Amino acid sequence: RKNSVPNFSMNDLAQVQTPYLVSGNFNITSMRSSDSSRNCVTTADRTVRCGELKSVGPEIEIAYGVQVCQHLSTRTGAAVVSIGYRLAPEHKAPAAADDVMGVLRWIHQMSDVRLSSFIFDTDDKDRRWRVGIAGDSAGGNLSAVAAILASQEGLHLCFQGLLFPATSLKPTESRQRYARGLFISQQTMDWFFTNYVAGASQLQHTWHVAPLEAPGSFISRVAPALVVTAEFDPLVDEGRAYAEKLKRCGVQVDYREYPGQIHVFPFLGQFIQQAPLALDEICATFARMFARTTTDLPPKL
Repeated sequence: RKNSVPNFSMNDLAQVQTPYLVSGNFNITSMRSSDSSRNCVTTADRTVRCGELKSVGPEIEIAYGVQVCQHLSTRTGAAVVSIGYRLAPEHKAPAAADDVMGVLRWIHQMSDVRLSSFIFDTDDKDRRWRVGIAGDSAGGNLSAVAAILASQEGLHLCFQGLLFPATSLKPTESRQRYARGLFISQQTMDWFFTNYVAGASQLQHTWHVAPLEAPGSFISRVAPALVVTAEFDPLVDEGRAYAEKLKRCGVQVDYREYPGQIHVFPFLGQFIQQAPLALDEICATFARMFARTTTDLPPKL
């Protein structure tokens, strides 16, 4: 397995113009969606389950990631770059966030890209590239942190999609109320964060793992956000709190809380009837966020 961010070489790149959707959740090899003009490519080789910060998933989770990335690509018209970031306990915070930022910097170095045999392209040769970032659960955490860091570095994002995000290290009422029996337990979440944060000697700021703790002056500069939560999710309170903080800081926010649903339910279509509709709603929102970002874009490189 790899222990560092892939070493991307600009010599391997050619220019393309297309939106990019960076997903900090799933690890896949490489794929092409059913629409041959859409492509999904990974950046590493570790298997993770639902964006968790600790590796626990079997190889079958790769297929799950492929399906989700393919759906995102087809529904949004964007190239999906899926980041298999380094995992705890071998790699403590902020290693995962550093990996996500490394990929964002790499994408922002080009307006077009060729990776292996896949070429991202569009019929509109004058359209400048657009980049969004999205993730669920721990991937939502990393997406929120990366959106803050990107704003500080001047890396333009069209949007941040925060799906059932973990945003705080502090106890919440919903974490206590839904501590067990609803897909993900408080004990499991404690185990994830203990492995990720305990002994993290390189962690300089708490908000690098708990974006809800970021100063308002940092939050006010981040990209527009879609924040999605579920009524019976232990993370619902902190997800809602982060959406409210974004709004207070002047950030454009689309907040949705799905009643009667559990953590990451849109990806559980085999078991939950509402899941496909919710996933399509999320994808449609991403597509609209890409489409409305036609001004205030950085110049082509």
